Formats: sequence, structure tokens, C-alpha cells
Amino acid sequence: MDSVSTRMKRKLATHRTTLPKFLFIGALKTFSAVALNWLFIDVLEMAALIGSGIAYVLVFIGTYIAYVKSGTIRRGFVRYTVIIVAFNALAVLMVTLMVDHLDMAGYSSSFVTTVVLVFLRYLILYRFGVINTGEAPSTKDG
Repeated sequence: MDSVSTRMKRKLATHRTTLPKFLFIGALKTFSAVALNWLFIDVLEMAALIGSGIAYVLVFIGTYIAYVKSGTIRRGFVRYTVIIVAFNALAVLMVTLMVDHLDMAGYSSSFVTTVVLVFLRYLILYRFGVINTGEAPSTKDG
């Protein structure tokens, strides 16, 4: 029977090439989302719901292309889209709440939202077989 540390090392080894690429693209995604939210909400004075919605759609398109070109994800566009749409809706909601109810600026609320959701998004994408670690996609239900 494998020890917990052996299993953990084996699990981390499967992510040693994918996770850094995911995080690098995620850093670019974060910068883009923060810059676009700042532009749309703070500079152009759009409503937070509209400005952040536009920003996250633009970032979604660029991020998907970057993930596919880098081999970070499999080409399962529908599965990827469903998961990311859910996360983007959550991100828009979080930005809107922080801007409208906590009086935060667009750039700071966008940064907080992106940082909070990045690892959770990776784990969900991995769980649903979208992340390309070189393993066969998971078919486990539990």
C-alpha cells in the first residue's frame, strides 16, 4: 500500500508540466482581465455588470486559444466552455458585488476574483478531463 506522500508525489508529477503552463497563461489572463476591467469600469465608466461581462468574454476567447496552442487542455471545447462559463459568471458576480457593494475599484476586484478562482478552476477542469496531463481522461464518477 502506497504511503500518502508517495501518492501525493505521483499525483504532483502528473501535473509538473501542465500546471506551470496553466499558471503562466492564467497570469496573462489575470493581467488581461484586470486591465480590461479597469478600462471598461474605471476609465470608460461602464456598469460593472456590463464591463466585466465584456472583459471576461474577451479573456475567455484568448485564454482558450492559448491553452489549446500550448497543449495545456484537450480540444473539448464544449466541456471547457461549460466549465469556464460557470466560472466567468461567478467572476462577473464577484466583481459586481465587490464594485457595487464593497466600493472596490474594477482592477482590484478583478484581481481578487481571479486569484480566488484560479486553482479551483484548474481542479475542476482536471476533474472533468479537460486538462491535458498526458494521462487518459478520468472516467471516474466519484
